[in-house]
Amino acid sequence: MRPWLLLPAVIAMLGLFVAPLAFLIAESLHRFSLTGTASGVTLVNYFKLIGDAYYLNLLGETLKLASVASLICLTLGTPIAWTLRLARSRAQGLILLGLLAPLLVSVVVRSFGWVVILGEFGLANSAMRAIGMNGPASHRTHLYTEPAVLAGLVQVFLPFMVLAIYGALQKLDLQLIRAARNLGANRARAFLAVLPLSIPGMVAGVATVFALTAGSYVTVAVLGGNGVRVLAVVAYEQAISGMNWPLGSAIGMVLLLATTLTLRLFQALIARLWPMPI
Repeated sequence: MRPWLLLPAVIAMLGLFVAPLAFLIAESLHRFSLTGTASGVTLVNYFKLIGDAYYLNLLGETLKLASVASLICLTLGTPIAWTLRLARSRAQGLILLGLLAPLLVSVVVRSFGWVVILGEFGLANSAMRAIGMNGPASHRTHLYTEPAVLAGLVQVFLPFMVLAIYGALQKLDLQLIRAARNLGANRARAFLAVLPLSIPGMVAGVATVFALTAGSYVTVAVLGGNGVRVLAVVAYEQAISGMNWPLGSAIGMVLLLATTLTLRLFQALIARLWPMPI
């Protein structure tokens, strides 16, 4: 093996991941000043975040929103992944096309698509009035609520869940299902017997969706407005609108650490409940 072949990957990792993260950490350790970043290293930004109930509530809201979105994606993605695994090759191509085609469209465009659907004069209210539900709910916007944000997040990140579970199911020998049926198990019981074999894919999918959702900005900003506040939106406001780069950087670091710790606890729990390599 020639270690120098890894040099391009190492350089890319240092330039695209390590260097920005190091800059974020260094920036978060400075005090904000109206004339620019003040010199000297300080933890005042982190003390402000930890000691302020407003930011702690935002952290809890962010983790809750990411957890709910991950659970919905897991619930919807598992049967889709199994259908994809059991389908014939032509049907698999059509399912994959429908699953991956939205990824070719910008997240901004898809988020504004939900605005068209959930707005006061959008498709949802038009459908409600068309079927006779001409009540107060059909004359108000459904935007700027958690359900609207969850709908957008699930639509954006569901393919990542499906692909993660499908990747684990590709290693599954379908003869196991046939063997269970031959031993007298019905379809449901045979499915439940092999379902634990897809747990590694589920864990990977939940981790991916949770991490992406916790740091999501565009979808939450467009569909949540001032009604749904998360740390990613506040970090953007502090850094861009308020020009308080140290506090914005500290918010980003707190979000990164909280997301990492939550995922580690989740993986430890799954490993304890299902002692198998994940």
